[in-house]
Amino acid sequence: MRTTAGYGDPETFPAGINDPQDFDADKTIHAEELAEAKIRKQLVIASQIKSRSDMTYQEHFAEMTQIAVADNLIRYLTDVDVCNLINSVLAGDKNKVFSSVENLINDSIKAVAESNAEKAEDWQ
Repeated sequence: MRTTAGYGDPETFPAGINDPQDFDADKTIHAEELAEAKIRKQLVIASQIKSRSDMTYQEHFAEMTQIAVADNLIRYLTDVDVCNLINSVLAGDKNKVFSSVENLINDSIKAVAESNAEKAEDWQ
């Protein structure tokens, strides 16, 4: 029994009519996962650049992706993150240092991927 119409009501907001409650979370997650995989692929390409003088377009794009990830990491690095790194180094635990740096890089990749997915969605 329907008593009121509102944002979740298909009569008021049919599918695809900018209902704020109606978004495809699975599609968004999938787009972010694809963007993350693409970024990781670009980072591998960027790590294999031997000469900057004769870079291909793909290598140039890969380097720009690498810079975007580095920029995000630097921009959102917190004092807590740096203190964790310092403590790991002082403890002499190489695995903990590696793990901390890996987590920072993964978080940065995910943030850039999310941003790229949102930009791609805006263009559709």
